[in-house]
Amino acid sequence: MGVRLSSAARGAALLVLAATVAACGLPRTGPYYEDLRYSQEREDGVDPGFDLIRVTPEVVSAVNIAEPLGFSMNLIDAQPERTAVLGVGDVVQITVWERGENGLFSPIGGATQLVAEIEESGNIYLPYVGNVRAAGRTADGLRGHIRELLADKTLDPQVEVRRKTGDSKSITITGTAGANTVVPIERTTKSLLSLLAKTGFAVPDPEAVRVTLRRGGVEGSIWMEDLFQNPDFDVPVRAGDVIFLNKDRRNFLSLGAIGQSRVAFPTRDLTVLEAIALVGGLQTSASDPSGVFIFRVERPEIAVRVSEKAPVDQTRNIAYLIDLTEGSGMFLADQMLMRDGDILYVTDAPFTRFSKVAGSIASVVGFTGSAASVARIAN
Repeated sequence: MGVRLSSAARGAALLVLAATVAACGLPRTGPYYEDLRYSQEREDGVDPGFDLIRVTPEVVSAVNIAEPLGFSMNLIDAQPERTAVLGVGDVVQITVWERGENGLFSPIGGATQLVAEIEESGNIYLPYVGNVRAAGRTADGLRGHIRELLADKTLDPQVEVRRKTGDSKSITITGTAGANTVVPIERTTKSLLSLLAKTGFAVPDPEAVRVTLRRGGVEGSIWMEDLFQNPDFDVPVRAGDVIFLNKDRRNFLSLGAIGQSRVAFPTRDLTVLEAIALVGGLQTSASDPSGVFIFRVERPEIAVRVSEKAPVDQTRNIAYLIDLTEGSGMFLADQMLMRDGDILYVTDAPFTRFSKVAGSIASVVGFTGSAASVARIAN
């Protein structure tokens, strides 16, 4: 004879089964809010290694600090390159006019053109003259010096010196944005912006390209957009400079109930709300809008502003919580900026958790209908 359990008994049995299944550890995408809060409320005094911070307008103001980019005064106040001064590697064209016939360079007199490259020693070689110091002189200074050297060798010599080409005053441009070349500094290209314009480098999205200028042991970086908008960043360029034009390589990870992926920053400033939209938004049946987290290794100067536990001289792991179900949640998510290396994590929705538990209970009691079958037990 079968035994029919009362509704209360069936409900109690259901609770026991749920507790048993939950204790076994159901598969899930990551920690729940309760897990993180419990680790923060431990009474054994052990530091959990991170802080759980609920995002407020004050927190947004504290963490939305611009990345420290810019050029140092050593770069901004540098003297423009003296392009008129000749140097090693420059090629000069020398024209000598001689009066009368039987000249030193030509038997019929007239003009004679000579081309010479300034050697590592800083000299050029001229027939009948020998080595002539050229590096460190202007074209006009070299012209006068050669005329003096020829004065006792030919009749009333007239000399013209022109710099044809050369790499004594050049910089290197490289990077992941597509420009890789060596460019000479000329009279009209003594600043960073004019030099880049001379190369013909086209920037489809200046927000996504970072410009780094390296001069010896000094280095500074700015966004290409800032170079266009701020004339102070159009610094003088110097021979030997290296300019890196790199595409934005910042990215964040999305985990949990919004899928798993590594996402590149499409713009210079990316908010949490935009990051959620980039990965497809919250899933109605799977994502918990009250459990949106940003896991971040926070810089010391920012960590001390949002956490009482943060040391003043060390980075701090912080889990920022945004509850989109609150009235201000959407606004805060649209104001808080993402950072390179952030982890965007969304917890499972309560219905998803119930479905997992219900499905496991159904498997234990031998049903195949999962949640619907379990619901009938309680009726």
